[in-house]
Amino acid sequence: MAESRACEMNAAASPPLSQRTSCAAAGPQMGVVDWAQEARRAAVNAIDDALLQPLYRLHDKKVVHHTTKTLLAVEMYLLRFVEDPYMPEILKRVIRKAWELTCDEMNAELVEEVLDMFGQADRQLAKYRLDGWPGPPRLWYFGDAGVSTCEATRRFWLGMRAKFLYAQIPADASTWKVVRDPLGFVILALKMQPISSLFAFFATFVLIERDDEYQLVRFILKVKAASFFSQGIVPAVALGMGYHRCLLSSGAGCVDSSPASSPTFPLYIASTVGQLCLIWWCFGLLACKQAYGGKENIQALEYVRLDVADGKMDGAVTEAHIRKLSKVRGAEAAAPSCAIHVHQVRDAIEAQRRRRQASRRMGGYLPYFMLFDLFVLIALVLGWIVGFVYNYGLDPQDPIFWSSLYDLKMLYGLGSFPFLLFQIYPIGEALHEAQATGYDQSGQLVRCLYTSDRLAIYRATHPPTTSARVESILKRGPSPEEQAAATKIQAVRRGRKVRTLYGFLKGLAARVSQLWPKSSKSK
Repeated sequence: MAESRACEMNAAASPPLSQRTSCAAAGPQMGVVDWAQEARRAAVNAIDDALLQPLYRLHDKKVVHHTTKTLLAVEMYLLRFVEDPYMPEILKRVIRKAWELTCDEMNAELVEEVLDMFGQADRQLAKYRLDGWPGPPRLWYFGDAGVSTCEATRRFWLGMRAKFLYAQIPADASTWKVVRDPLGFVILALKMQPISSLFAFFATFVLIERDDEYQLVRFILKVKAASFFSQGIVPAVALGMGYHRCLLSSGAGCVDSSPASSPTFPLYIASTVGQLCLIWWCFGLLACKQAYGGKENIQALEYVRLDVADGKMDGAVTEAHIRKLSKVRGAEAAAPSCAIHVHQVRDAIEAQRRRRQASRRMGGYLPYFMLFDLFVLIALVLGWIVGFVYNYGLDPQDPIFWSSLYDLKMLYGLGSFPFLLFQIYPIGEALHEAQATGYDQSGQLVRCLYTSDRLAIYRATHPPTTSARVESILKRGPSPEEQAAATKIQAVRRGRKVRTLYGFLKGLAARVSQLWPKSSKSK
């Protein structure tokens, strides 16, 4: 078992020919044919890496260069209609910067579309991007023959992880599906509540792939967006209502009507501190360049997704392998999440990233926003220390102490307003510059599909349904009145077609009669 597992891991990581040959010889059940197939696959990979891929990349580089040059010319032409010559210079610079960021994101998507159509490097990855998507995983394996309790427990938790991640970050769906999904809606509601949000975000932080740039960026932005509403807007409204109740009571119930007087308010403070730790942990991973991003990272994820789709990790994605993916649907597609360990998939992704020289990135302009967030936090804490602690001291029994913490938390939540720019398309994508990734239904990290691709998958998995009236007509047949109306409509349509064809032939005959005398005279 150890030798066969070592062979599977080496195949997943696409090692050199010498290592794969030795593993093939070590497997007790592998014969000469299997060894020859492994050697042929390694030779094809070596030739592809050494000769074909450099030429393909050079071709794609030329395509990107000419496409970008054309788009920049269009961008500069359209800028003349946006920028007014009488604007102040500072406003012109702001408009130009916003225009550049917006156009850069749109140009990047257009270039990707052009590469999907005319690119040569990893063309099969783009060609088969809609194939091999798994269905929902099976959760309950307890009592199955040949499955131990420990293995059934492991598969259960892997299935729960897959459902939890897919409900939040589906790679083949949009935010509207997250809202319509019951589990996704519950998780979203938990994130909007100050106390439960800490547990929801902590579970998300533990389960996501923290070596991917987009996953870290998305986590930070979601925490800050939820913080703006749950710790900024809602507390501000509650404070105003408490002040109104205080006025109605003529000052007698101001302490009791204060939002900070709630016995659960210390939990709100603990939740805010916990979310701060999580987002700065994520930003620390980005700042230390521990996360991969860019087009090469997307290609590595797509390669491994196609490799895992048939339930085996052999490190090769060939035409014969792709043809099998059309048969992998529904419950059968969920088998790889149980047969292949998570660490095997991660090792294969890491190997593909190294092979494709994927870059480590920091989230575009997100570090500048994080520095602004740090400045706001330090300024508020210093103001709280100088304005309250220095004058009144730290007394947890004093209601003013908790009221000051309430104001501090509320102001910090409102200070997250600039992060809402990342939620506006395409400004957000232009700011963080991260390629979107998500999770399939087996819980594997994959690239996010475009809207057209999501629509194609939705139509394939959700065939159109007929109405109850149409179904009843199909069962009992049309009535005499409906049959007569249908015959009349068909006659009218056939008459229109006949008249159209007659008019076309008549015009053609007239044209020929005009040309015939000229041709006879020339003879």
